[in-house]
Amino acid sequence: MKKTILILISIAIFTVGSAYAQDLQKILDKYFETIGQEKLLKVQTQITIGKTLQMGMEMPFKTMSKRPNKAYMEVEIQGAKMVMAFDGENGWAIQPWTGSAEPVDLQGPELRPMREMSDMDGSLWNYVEKGHQIELLGTEEMEGTEVYVLKLTRKDGDISHYYLDSEKYVMLKLSYKMVVNGQETEMIALMSNFQDVEGYIMPFTTEQRFDGQTGMTITFDEVKFNVDIDDAIFVKPAPADVEN
Repeated sequence: MKKTILILISIAIFTVGSAYAQDLQKILDKYFETIGQEKLLKVQTQITIGKTLQMGMEMPFKTMSKRPNKAYMEVEIQGAKMVMAFDGENGWAIQPWTGSAEPVDLQGPELRPMREMSDMDGSLWNYVEKGHQIELLGTEEMEGTEVYVLKLTRKDGDISHYYLDSEKYVMLKLSYKMVVNGQETEMIALMSNFQDVEGYIMPFTTEQRFDGQTGMTITFDEVKFNVDIDDAIFVKPAPADVEN
């Protein structure tokens, strides 16, 4: 259960015709302009502090990202601190509920959220260079708001759908399928409470649903950019270095 919670928390993009491709690029350009992507490109590190609410249980968390491609997350669950990290090549975790404080390697579905977190620019930015493909599927209504629906096929074949407000050009929804405890689950993230952090617009509240059921609500309390972060925090510690 605790392992599943940690993986879920770590989760808070075809070839198209020329006319649609032009529309797609216009939509992406407007989206990046709206959220302040140029500001984000200048950010070297990001620290986020917040909390997750699931089934009445509040779990404080802290995430750290650093260029290039490093990510770290710690979550406090019932007095125990769980850790997941990615050093740019390999992922690892400390899972106290297993009875051991020694770090273990992350692989497969467990590694994916940390690898994605390490991409500070987001999957939509420079998607071609990353080996992804994006298709504009058209528009649809989302609770009274018209949204553009983008289908992103990642280099590894995983598929995600992004829903962008057609007037405000912020991302309102993200959906994709993931494997949890050996079973495929549809994850939907609904974003709201957008705030400006040094010129970059980001959602401070995200509701995650799994197979249509509300799973958890993630709230950011504080986001800081360009704070010094030691590279050592992303590196898998030797067993002797882990605090018991």
